[in-house]
Amino acid sequence: KKFDEPPLNADPDIPVTMTIAELKAKYSAIGDFQTLQDDKVISGIVTADDRTGNFFKQIVIQDETGGIPIIIDVNSLYTMYPVGRRVYVKVKGLMLGDYGGTIQLGLDSTRSSDGRFLNLGRIPETLLGAYLVKGSFDNAITPQIVKPSDFTGAINDPLIGRFVQINSAEFRDADLVKTYANAASPTTESARNFTIKPCNDTKSIVLRNSSYATFAGLNVSQGNGPLVGVASVFNGTIQMTIRDTSDVQFKGARCNGQTPVGTTKTITQLLQYATGDSTIPAGTWIEAVIVSDTKNEAAGNYRLQEGTAGIQIRFASGNNPDPGALGDKLKVYVGGYRFSIFNGGLQINGADVSQTTGTAIITPRVATIAQITQNMRAWESTVVTINNVTISGSGSNYTINDATGSLATFVRTTAGITMPTAATSITGYVTVFKPTGGTDQAQITLRTAADIVGGSTTEPPTGGGINLGTTSPFLLNFDNIGSGLPEGVKAYTGASATALGTEAAFTSTATAWNNTSGAFKNFASATGLTATTTLAD
Repeated sequence: KKFDEPPLNADPDIPVTMTIAELKAKYSAIGDFQTLQDDKVISGIVTADDRTGNFFKQIVIQDETGGIPIIIDVNSLYTMYPVGRRVYVKVKGLMLGDYGGTIQLGLDSTRSSDGRFLNLGRIPETLLGAYLVKGSFDNAITPQIVKPSDFTGAINDPLIGRFVQINSAEFRDADLVKTYANAASPTTESARNFTIKPCNDTKSIVLRNSSYATFAGLNVSQGNGPLVGVASVFNGTIQMTIRDTSDVQFKGARCNGQTPVGTTKTITQLLQYATGDSTIPAGTWIEAVIVSDTKNEAAGNYRLQEGTAGIQIRFASGNNPDPGALGDKLKVYVGGYRFSIFNGGLQINGADVSQTTGTAIITPRVATIAQITQNMRAWESTVVTINNVTISGSGSNYTINDATGSLATFVRTTAGITMPTAATSITGYVTVFKPTGGTDQAQITLRTAADIVGGSTTEPPTGGGINLGTTSPFLLNFDNIGSGLPEGVKAYTGASATALGTEAAFTSTATAWNNTSGAFKNFASATGLTATTTLAD
């Protein structure tokens, strides 16, 4: 019976006539190898492929009733049967066998060299089309949450072959210095076993990793958390196999309450992973100072600076630092993450483990707008001060100008910042923004109103004051100061930010200069003037 290939990302019109659990039920004991005679079809979603090399020449499929590995004599199976793809299998003519107690589906069998064991053969590439039919892509797979004590290890254990998750799991203390496998010498140690034990169970499970896996040389995760993978059994030992290190989310405090250990890198070192297809090594932490303020940032976004380098960390929902205030020194776990670009800005997205270790002050880099524009990527997420600026704009969008150029800034209504028309200096951190269809642009983001020094939002009042006339310098007449104000000086009451107020009559009893109040007294004290001092003096 022949089946047509389905349209792109669609399932073929093939009736499924057997569940995976029904298929595995035919296998009653270890070594019960059998060629299937029933003209049946099973279907399942691929839960594991060979993309990283931790699964070799096999895929694992799963339906609602169970999971089963299919062994195939082809490399790079993930290009045809990636995780999430539905696969239909015509089982007639295939063989059921087991490897150490894990039921598998293959073709034919051979005896081991000593004649003691049967080995299930792989389906050759030339026969794939006769047995496997490709279905739709990107089907969701959700791991079943289990504990090690839930497994029986029996040949009919329904959890064997399934995609499962064990919560609150961790490596043993003695294993924290190891890598996932022996990448340096895979021929002498083809795989490496680890004992994994959750905090809430008395039993443990073995995590087995191939030394040929692409992640074999990475340090194991240091903390505690969920572990997902495909369950198997080998000679009575329950095992799990991961697809890649993203299946090991050990980022929380360990069972003994200790924070995960690991390597603390500088941000400059971390930025080496910002190019190409690089994953930050497991066990990596950074420790830096928060230079942003949540009132003027997107939810979950924090800018951290250490030395002269900075980075944007976007925390997963519900995992923001506590308190996460401007000036807090923060230690953040970044192992296993990748850098990404969002709207032009470089970020690490999804971080969920951090701890506040103190406070610190970052001294801003004093720079011109031209220098910031030229170095925007190198200075991104670091604090700068720009001197002698003018400011234009309204609402939330403003432009900062100095003698060398201009920068945009966005002020959120929650920030509580009133922008002036000019300032002696303005401080904030450098951001990079890429508008749709445009190129990267340098911007600056303020934290609080204190970032603006010497700002003025209104023009000075006009009228009144000392009439300077048309000559320079202006001569102030101090004749007869004892009987009033100096010539040309007026006194006002009720002054405000926009008006001088009302001119007031000013009379006083004749007195010496150094007994006169206010600014004139200060001047008199400094110069030794007397009540009889004249303009000529």
